[in-house]
Amino acid sequence: MKIKKAIVYGRLSKEVSTYLTERLRDVKFDFCLEEDYSPNLLDDYDTYISFKSPPDDNYGKIKWVHSLGGGVDSFLFNKAFPKDIILSRTKGDFGRKISEYCLARALMYYQNIRYYEENQNEGIWAQKNADLLCGKKITILGTGEIGTKVAQIFKLMECKVYGLSLTGTMKKGFDAVYKFSDFRKISNDTNVLIIVAPLTSKTKELIDFDFLKNFNNVLLINAGRGAIINEYDLLEAVNSGYVSCACLDVFSTEPLNEKSPFWGNRKFVISPHVAALTSVEEAGEAFIQVYYKIINGFKSELIVDSGKEY
Repeated sequence: MKIKKAIVYGRLSKEVSTYLTERLRDVKFDFCLEEDYSPNLLDDYDTYISFKSPPDDNYGKIKWVHSLGGGVDSFLFNKAFPKDIILSRTKGDFGRKISEYCLARALMYYQNIRYYEENQNEGIWAQKNADLLCGKKITILGTGEIGTKVAQIFKLMECKVYGLSLTGTMKKGFDAVYKFSDFRKISNDTNVLIIVAPLTSKTKELIDFDFLKNFNNVLLINAGRGAIINEYDLLEAVNSGYVSCACLDVFSTEPLNEKSPFWGNRKFVISPHVAALTSVEEAGEAFIQVYYKIINGFKSELIVDSGKEY
């Protein structure tokens, strides 16, 4: 397949377009900011590069779509993605970034970091015993590349690490992996629940009140996708004591609505989808890797099976 003209749309579009223009001389790269998008724009291109699908879901004459993010739910979830278009994704150091994000949140919680920040602001000198992360039971929903990296970093902290997946297939780095349907075997004594699964039709609102009520004062960290959690049920679970604190980097609707009850609740720690931001270099190099595979007739590991939704 020949690639001659590509459009980079939305966030990082200008930066990624510049990066690729300097490295792939045989392809013409243009960029389009969100406010400049117009109907039928993609009729003039064979390749579309972005974090999300076109605003009107009209792919025009596009033959290849490359996601600037590691996830592809913005192209596949609840969407009729054309079967004749190649879909690929960016592979960066997302596993390491997310694992450090999750570790930071866990240490913040057990080392009373927020307590001391608040006391500092008030000029209060008050000691409080910390709890060791070492020995804690960590359950990770999602046992793919990212989940495996998260497991590794918590194993280094001498934690017990268990996985939850739809299949229950054992993965290296976990003490055990269970089917999601068997979650009750490990829920009651789980200290930290980490969500890094992709958003698909099978994982949408997988985490609801009926699931969360089986935990006991668990620390919940979501660095996957917001729609995996029923957010109203999460609020109820926090208020009921099943979840002691929820660290949320992702939400069903982003940016988070300014009227969301999460903002004013001390039991929530909010960040604006930053656990694993894509760098220009990561996006560009992933595209280049797939590009050379495609033009030479080979299949890249970064090409997505749209039937699996991830």
